[in-house]
Amino acid sequence: MKSGIVLCVVMALLTGCAVSNGTLPAGFPADVPIISGEIYSARRTNFEDGRGFVVDVLTTLSYEEVVAFYADVVGPRGNGSVLVETTRGNTATRYVTIAVHLGQ
Repeated sequence: MKSGIVLCVVMALLTGCAVSNGTLPAGFPADVPIISGEIYSARRTNFEDGRGFVVDVLTTLSYEEVVAFYADVVGPRGNGSVLVETTRGNTATRYVTIAVHLGQ
């Protein structure tokens, strides 16, 4: 996750990687749902396997609810994949990161 953020910051300086707060970037795949909560970061980025998107959401849903919400979304997608990362534990809020790899 940190390497993706660092990569986006470097790309922003070099090429204008789009970073937005509260809204999804243009071109974000409509078939990848965003869990309920506050989008605090959403950006286009470049991964090792090609271009894609990273969205960070602050939610009040439990770990189990996050896992259930993304159960049918995580995994291969066309030439790329969808990855979801969150913290496990009993907290009132949690951050959820959705990485959409579009592939090459």
